[in-house]
Amino acid sequence: MREGVVADHVVSVDLGGTKMIAGIGDSEGKLRGMLRWPTHEADDSVVDRLVRLIRVAVDKSGMPWERVGAIGVGAPGVTDVKQGVVKWAPNLR
Repeated sequence: MREGVVADHVVSVDLGGTKMIAGIGDSEGKLRGMLRWPTHEADDSVVDRLVRLIRVAVDKSGMPWERVGAIGVGAPGVTDVKQGVVKWAPNLR
């Protein structure tokens, strides 16, 4: 991070069985950008699409990456919190 730049924005992702949505929020709780894509498309893996969705959402918001302080992903199912892995997601088969 560059000196003097405050990482005061977050990226929140809703990972669903048919769609995924990335929202960019600031420290005041204002939505600064949002992007929605289908979860499954062509031969892309869900993880590859998720990473691309986040990158494109941040880029379209016009916010520099240095301002992103955190990225959170919500997914239904069983999650191993210690490993940070979704073990079982019924709608992502």
